[in-house]
Amino acid sequence: MTARQTTLSQPIALRGKGVHSNEESAVICHPAEADTGFVFDLTASSGAVRHVPVSPESLRQSAFCTAIGSEEAEVRTVEHLLAGLLWMGVDNVRLRVEGPEIPIGDGSALPIAEQIQKTGLAELDAERKTLAIKEPVCVGDGDSFVMAWPGPGLSVRCFIQFDHPSIGEQLFHWVSDEKSFLDEIAPARTFGFERDWDALKARGLARGSSLENTVVLLEDGTLANEPRFETEFVRHKILDLLGDMAVLGCRLEARLFASRPSHRINGMFVREVYGRMG
Repeated sequence: MTARQTTLSQPIALRGKGVHSNEESAVICHPAEADTGFVFDLTASSGAVRHVPVSPESLRQSAFCTAIGSEEAEVRTVEHLLAGLLWMGVDNVRLRVEGPEIPIGDGSALPIAEQIQKTGLAELDAERKTLAIKEPVCVGDGDSFVMAWPGPGLSVRCFIQFDHPSIGEQLFHWVSDEKSFLDEIAPARTFGFERDWDALKARGLARGSSLENTVVLLEDGTLANEPRFETEFVRHKILDLLGDMAVLGCRLEARLFASRPSHRINGMFVREVYGRMG
């Protein structure tokens, strides 16, 4: 990756339904000046537009996704978008949102990653910012944890285990660069269990989930649709972790190991890192 900050060479947009709300939504990504970072332009209930920088201070609690906002306005399901922007090389962007959440697309970061690859980036006259882990950091809850220790660049080793024959135990090791993100992580789609679908929808979640955007694990131990990788499930967990860590506002330099990560644990890790080094 370049040592200089970048932005998009031209605006790009994602449109479609939100995976939880099932409402039509859109995000238009605009080029931005150096040191802008990622900023969401959100419309509050009053109709006023609120400019919300992506940071641990704007990280909001939200079930089964990551949300950014304030008491006046928020947007949900930002993790795939943020991962795609940051790990395709974007440092600065203004994100105008229409609707309550980011469109789910095909359930992965591939839609945003491919648009960035097609349109390209513009280099800016400022040095790229990174956050290097200086000492070991670990947060966890039961058998779910994320730990990090010093090292150049970013590498992520992730382990998951589910009581379903189509997943079982999976381990994947990813070493960061733009091509490896596009090829190995961006295409990995979100997944869900058939047995949980009705309960989630009763809670107002997963209302826009379908076979077009979710790998569905059936109760008979099979899949309702074909996976893109044998290890698509653990790769998607890495995608979510990368998107959640993008809330730090820059690339993290570290060696990471995540065991059974979740958005909640990822958020705890981000806040711990920010509290120590932010």
